Amino acid sequence: MDYVDYSAWDGHGSETDWAEAVDQFLQRSQRQQHDRLADELEQIAEQLAERDELHAEIVADLEWKIDRYTDQLEQLSRVGRDTGEGRRGQLKDRITAFYRELRNEQREHWRDRQELEREQRDIRRELAELEETDLSELL
Repeated sequence: MDYVDYSAWDGHGSETDWAEAVDQFLQRSQRQQHDRLADELEQIAEQLAERDELHAEIVADLEWKIDRYTDQLEQLSRVGRDTGEGRRGQLKDRITAFYRELRNEQREHWRDRQELEREQRDIRRELAELEETDLSELL
């Protein structure tokens, strides 16, 4: 954080010197706050992109597993009813578990996105308030 250099002001200057120093300090503080909030927005955007990418990878992997086990179940069904009844039940259980995992992943991803987007809205609101603040009113 940058601080106002008060060493040049000896306390005997005009009132405008002091007001100008305070005004510069407030403006610099406002710029720093704006920059910090803008950086936070950028980080959230990056997190959203990373999480979307990770989510897509997880979903693709689960869908691949579901397809694989479904194909195995269909092949087993074509062979005949007398063979592999226990195996058929195992495959159905695995497929059910993968669908459950897929639903959980979708739900968690949605919640994660909602939380990040809420943070994004809050920061944008802070930025708007900061930009609307007239520092001259404070003096």
